Amino acid sequence: MFGRNDLSRAIALYLNFDNAPQPSTDFDRVEKGLGKRRAAKVKPQLDRAMDILANLRPNWNRMSLDDAAHWAAEEVKAAFPEIDRKAMEAIVWAASYGWK
Repeated sequence: MFGRNDLSRAIALYLNFDNAPQPSTDFDRVEKGLGKRRAAKVKPQLDRAMDILANLRPNWNRMSLDDAAHWAAEEVKAAFPEIDRKAMEAIVWAASYGWK
């Protein structure tokens, strides 16, 4: 099993949250931040979280960009309740940028 905060850290690292003006995805950052062994253990959950995010389709007739980004974070959190506030912020940031 991976550490309690590993998935949260992996999300933030993977999306390059707090390190760049725009999101980018790179699993090497996760390996550098968590170590190869812990990164490998968390990778299936990270992949699933990113798949959930990638497959969401906001209802633009009912949602603003901000609403949609927060909804996206809540959808990922529904599947992975252990993710922390920083991971949620990273998802909101990435979704906001990606859906502009």
